[in-house]
Amino acid sequence: MLRSLYRALGDLFAPRIAGVLAISASLSAACFFALWWGLDAVVVGWLGYDAANAPWWLAWLGGSAVLLLAWFTFPLVACAFVALFLERVARLVEARHYPGLHPARGLPLFAALAASARFLVLVVAVNVALLVFGLLPALYPFAWVLGNGWLLGREHFELVALRRLDVAAARDLRQRHRLALLVSGCALAGLSLVPLLNFVAPVLGVAYFVHRAQAWAPAGRS
Repeated sequence: MLRSLYRALGDLFAPRIAGVLAISASLSAACFFALWWGLDAVVVGWLGYDAANAPWWLAWLGGSAVLLLAWFTFPLVACAFVALFLERVARLVEARHYPGLHPARGLPLFAALAASARFLVLVVAVNVALLVFGLLPALYPFAWVLGNGWLLGREHFELVALRRLDVAAARDLRQRHRLALLVSGCALAGLSLVPLLNFVAPVLGVAYFVHRAQAWAPAGRS
């Protein structure tokens, strides 16, 4: 796992991958500020007060709550778009490290859009379930990392594996390595909460899982 992580970090500096990373980071930043603005509008409307004329402590409390909510929501929304540039990043990583591989059939655009939609549905379901931990604020960050780590590891790896394997084979591979994927997903979820690193986490995750997929690929099916 550490070898795959080391390789994935190095991939971020490869010229062609860095170009994709710049686009992804720009979209992620735009997504974060749009999410922040949207949540602020929703919260202000829900509370029904004039933010400009509200007491300073109420404005500060509301602003902090919106920022915190956006911070925890942003990584999941950003990662939902990963399927849209997954194919390009995966091909560049494979060309750099595994030049002997036969061409992958890839992930068609409609399949990528469907995967993104499914991911968003799962994100909502998992995070609604995690709201129960709102009653225990000290435990919520840990529950968030665990729940969303499971989701990120599961979905990202399956998307990468489906480029070269059929659905049954990809899911079987995912099941056999579910503990390693949980650990990897939790690490990716934690990284997604670190300022600035959260903008590169989606691309880093793709590169990492490409290396994991090659390490775990059944003989003769890579």
